[in-house]
Amino acid sequence: KGRQACPTKLAQLPPKFDVAGAKKLLAEAGYPDGFKLVIMSRTLARSAAVAVAGQLRRIGIEATVDYRSVVAYRKGRTEGSLQIDVVDTPVGSTPDASNPLTQDLSNRDYSLYDDASIGKWMHAAAAELDPVKREALYSQIYARINEESYVLPIANWPDAWIHVKGLEITEKTWQRSGVGALDFAWK
Repeated sequence: KGRQACPTKLAQLPPKFDVAGAKKLLAEAGYPDGFKLVIMSRTLARSAAVAVAGQLRRIGIEATVDYRSVVAYRKGRTEGSLQIDVVDTPVGSTPDASNPLTQDLSNRDYSLYDDASIGKWMHAAAAELDPVKREALYSQIYARINEESYVLPIANWPDAWIHVKGLEITEKTWQRSGVGALDFAWK
């Protein structure tokens, strides 16, 4: 609710965790004994990164977590020194289907994919004003991301609003720029 152009149904879901299948794929790729992997993480995602490392160890990948400050993380990412990252993305800051894509997939300093179709669709979606057409484009984009496993969403961190009885939250709280102080008032 409140997220513009967000697909309500995905044509392609992310893959499910399958230990036996993952071990088989590793062996077929020439890594029957696994390999070493460093997961870079930051801020709120540290515990999620540790959990992902544990799941990777179950399939034979020797995963460790390199926890960094936001500045050090961004520097490493920009320099291309990360192998894999587990991060929190503030997708609630702009309630639009484009936000996670612009946060993680289309930064001028780095790219997490090399897929001309996604870039073309993102450009078309950003220029589209018809909400039905925008949702169709974002559905196509998210389906490709899931199909190719460019990004794997692992958790949803919902927003929680806690307030006293005397505080009123206006109906139009979500705005393009996020939530502001003027969205709250005393009754």
